[in-house]
Amino acid sequence: MTRTWIKKCLGLMSAAIVLPVWATEPPAHRAERAVYDVQQLQPTLPKPRKGKSALGTFRAPNRGLPGSREGGATRGCPAYTPALTMLTPLTPEGKPSNYGTTLKGHPEFLWFTPTPNAQLEFKLNTVDDEGIDQLTIYKTSLVAQNAGIQSLSLPQEVSALAVGPMYRWSVAMICNPEDRSGDIIVEGWLQRVESSPDLSAALAQSAGLERLDVYAKAGLWYDLVGGLATLRQTSLTDPTLADQWSEVLTHVGLGNLASQPLLCTGSDSICSGAL
Repeated sequence: MTRTWIKKCLGLMSAAIVLPVWATEPPAHRAERAVYDVQQLQPTLPKPRKGKSALGTFRAPNRGLPGSREGGATRGCPAYTPALTMLTPLTPEGKPSNYGTTLKGHPEFLWFTPTPNAQLEFKLNTVDDEGIDQLTIYKTSLVAQNAGIQSLSLPQEVSALAVGPMYRWSVAMICNPEDRSGDIIVEGWLQRVESSPDLSAALAQSAGLERLDVYAKAGLWYDLVGGLATLRQTSLTDPTLADQWSEVLTHVGLGNLASQPLLCTGSDSICSGAL
C-alpha cells in the first residue's frame, strides 16, 4: 500500500459529492431546506473507473453555515500557532469548511488543541430549521495535558444521532473560567446520512484500509478521518500510514497539523483501536 491508495481515495471523494440545489439559494431559503434535503446527500459508491484515477481532493458541499474551524485570539485568550482547529475539509472553492457527513450514530469528532493543560468544553446541539441551537444532547469538560490532536466519540449512553437533521458541535478553550466571554470557540456541523444498499454491502465486506477506501468513495469525511486516525494511532511506526495521514490533512489545508501527536482521551476510538 503506497501513496497511490490515498490519492485514489481522495480523487474518488470529490467525485462522490454532488452539490445540492439549495447550495445556490439565499441563506434564508437554505436554512429552511437544510433539514429536509437529506436524500440529495445520500452517499453512493461511484462506478469503477478504468485505468488510473486522477489526483483529486476532498471537497465538502458549501453549505454556507456559520462558525469557523479555526479559532483566533480573544480578549481573554492569546493567539496560538497553530490555533485551536477542527479537523474538517474544504469547500469546492478551496475555502475551510466546517461541515461533514457520517453514517454513524455515535461518530468521532477530532480537533487540534494548541497548548498543554488546556481546559476544554465540548458540546453537541440539535438545531432548528434556521440553524439555531435547540437541545444540548451531549456536553463534557476535558483537560488536554498536552498539545495535539484529540478525538472524542459520542458515548454509547447518548441516543444515536438521527438520520437527516443537522447537528452543531463546538469546542471551547477556556482561558478564564470566571469570564467565559473570552473563550476561543470553534464550531462544526455534522449530518448523519443514510447508507445505500451498495454502500452497506461494501462496508460489510471490508475492514481496515479497505473500509477507509469505501468511506472515501462515499465522501464520508467524519468516518474517513476518524478511521484513519485510529489506524495511525495503533501503528505509529508505520510509514505508509504516516504518509497517508499527512496527505489527507494536506489536501484539506491542515498539513501543518500532520506531525502533531494523536492524543488519547480514554473513551474514543483512537484509544480503543475500533474502526
